[in-house]
Amino acid sequence: MDGKRMEKLTVFGADRFDLLPDREEAFAWLACGEGLPCRDVFEAEWQAATELLRKTAAPQAAILREDAAAMSVFITLGPGAERRAADLFRRERYVLGSLMNTLCDQTLFQMDRQLSPLLQELLAAEGLFIATRLEPRVDLSPAEQRRRFSPLKEALPFARVSRRGALYPAKSMMYCLTLTAEPCGQRLLHDCARCGQTDCPYRDAAVKSD
Repeated sequence: MDGKRMEKLTVFGADRFDLLPDREEAFAWLACGEGLPCRDVFEAEWQAATELLRKTAAPQAAILREDAAAMSVFITLGPGAERRAADLFRRERYVLGSLMNTLCDQTLFQMDRQLSPLLQELLAAEGLFIATRLEPRVDLSPAEQRRRFSPLKEALPFARVSRRGALYPAKSMMYCLTLTAEPCGQRLLHDCARCGQTDCPYRDAAVKSD
């Protein structure tokens, strides 16, 4: 990047994201609060789960600047972390596998939040702001997702979008941002209330907290 305008394709690697496992949030997502019988069992595996996350996650974000009015964003943990979680379930390490799976989801949301100020800073140098965030299944059809992802294949050779709009690796997120010269938006956080993944286990908790 030249400090004045984002490149057509910008890639952020693991060095731009912090892995910050949040114990209480993770246990809340697992419905395993203080005083419950499951708490001690999950507590015993917490350290192992966080270490596995740091060893196997490969945070990466690819941003395609389509034109002056829009950009597509693909955020992923890479395939390693979710493969390890799946392997733990296959080996009947259910507690550790559940923790690992939850930490992957938590980290993905954290990456989305951490990416926000990076994008806002880069756009501000051009006098631009975020207008809207377009979500898959709600604003973007599977065909539109695939069209927008196609130029990102070279930067993310391990990733893909299926004909039905599913993302691979599964611990990934994709959306489109529209841009404006008016400071009217600047909200980049994922809005669970508008997300098309209605079966997401974190949706209810997020919507209720708004």
